[in-house]
Amino acid sequence: MKRERRTPNPARLRSGRTLSLRCWGWAALVVFGAGPAESAYVSAGKDPIYIGSKACGRCHDGPRMGHQFSKWHETAHARAYAALSLPEAREITKLSGITEEPHRAKMCLGCHATASEEEDWQRGEEFRLEDGLQCEACHGPGSEYATEEIMRDRQKAVANGLILPDKGDSCLRCHRVKGSHAAVLKKQPFETNSAWAAIAHALPPKGNGSGRTNVALPAPPPGTNAAAHKFTGVMACAECHKVPKMGFQVSPWPPGPPAPAHASLATSRGPEIASEAGVAGQPQ
Repeated sequence: MKRERRTPNPARLRSGRTLSLRCWGWAALVVFGAGPAESAYVSAGKDPIYIGSKACGRCHDGPRMGHQFSKWHETAHARAYAALSLPEAREITKLSGITEEPHRAKMCLGCHATASEEEDWQRGEEFRLEDGLQCEACHGPGSEYATEEIMRDRQKAVANGLILPDKGDSCLRCHRVKGSHAAVLKKQPFETNSAWAAIAHALPPKGNGSGRTNVALPAPPPGTNAAAHKFTGVMACAECHKVPKMGFQVSPWPPGPPAPAHASLATSRGPEIASEAGVAGQPQ
């Protein structure tokens, strides 16, 4: 079936980027479902872009929002890209007949990195493939719905591209049985209900004192996209230290304790430790 080619909003395009759809993008539609289910908003001819988990986390964290961003950091989804640097990943690619490094193989990235099959212009300035399976993998690219005005109205958010995934097909696009993975990882079969419960990140219920109904969603701080120094933050290091010749030095970092250290303060144990140490208030 031939899909009509759409013209994106020129304001979002960066010079020199091509608008042609790559062949892999269409292959991913067949193999992986190309990420989240296509919403009515997208099929109507709109071209939203992926803004990245960091943008979502500015509002969707803290006690009033159920520590949603921190909970994601604690999941394997946040470490999905990093997992491609493990020895097991190379074994899987060999069994699958994939000749590329796992972190470059589109067949692997389709399930291990959100929006890997998209064109560069479809990923915002803050978006990083290295952040693995991010919010928009299930909820759809967020450029058109991720504002306070729209997100306060679920119907309006859905109309602007927000996808509310189900726990069936949404998970099984990637968590289906794969012989190469089963042979190498030897894990228990994927069980949808327990997995869905493990990644649950609902907002606190109304009336529990969390103040959810009066949440003031913060605006991005000034200068968010510009660091004071060009060598600032782990992703600045990652540009050079994520490749095979550097031993994938950045990839072991997300699975290790330092990466989700801040997120761990949102767990039930965080306030307990703070209280024992005589620290008042929310640990984060």
